[in-house]
Amino acid sequence: EGISGCGVWYLPTYLINGTPKPKLVGQIIEQNNSKTILISTRIHLAMEVLRTKFELDIPASTITRLKNE
Repeated sequence: EGISGCGVWYLPTYLINGTPKPKLVGQIIEQNNSKTILISTRIHLAMEVLRTKFELDIPASTITRLKNE
């Protein structure tokens, strides 16, 4: 209902010094029926799939490693 695909952002320094340094950490994939819970996927997994399967020039994840087929 319009929320899927939105980014989940981490703002570690926003409240400390007023200079946001956003980091994309996830993507909303669904919500519950009462619209009180958002469900997301972690972005490092999606980026690692894109990097390996489509041979994109992006940094490798330091969290996830995909097995070679």
